[in-house]
Amino acid sequence: MQQWKFEAAHMAEKIEHLELSIRDVASFRTHHFFRELLGESLDSCSIEELEHRENHLEQSLSNIRERKTQLFMEQIEQLKEEKRILSEENAVFYKKCMEKPQQLTNGEEAAPYHYITGDVEVETELHIGRPEKGPTRNLMQG
Repeated sequence: MQQWKFEAAHMAEKIEHLELSIRDVASFRTHHFFRELLGESLDSCSIEELEHRENHLEQSLSNIRERKTQLFMEQIEQLKEEKRILSEENAVFYKKCMEKPQQLTNGEEAAPYHYITGDVEVETELHIGRPEKGPTRNLMQG
């Protein structure tokens, strides 16, 4: 029984060591790959290797641009569909508003909605100091 425990512990240690080795190799490959993408450590490359890497990068860029274009086109179609739906809803809402004027609480009909154009003048007063309770003081009048 003791031998099995020892062997299981030894196997667990080996597995952990192998997992660390695998992570190190993957990390090295990833690091090496990104260094290649950045154009680092190219001193030992031949012309053929450089041309191969260049072609590979151009193909990768082409794939990226193609996917980006596809996503943009899908987004445009989605936005067009949303616009169509909103236009239909707006037309239905407008038709309902024109057919049934809103009723006020006392039974009178509301005036039709109009856009306000032009400037609207508003009176304002200037008060300096802390706000006071009760009637306001107009400091401009004294």
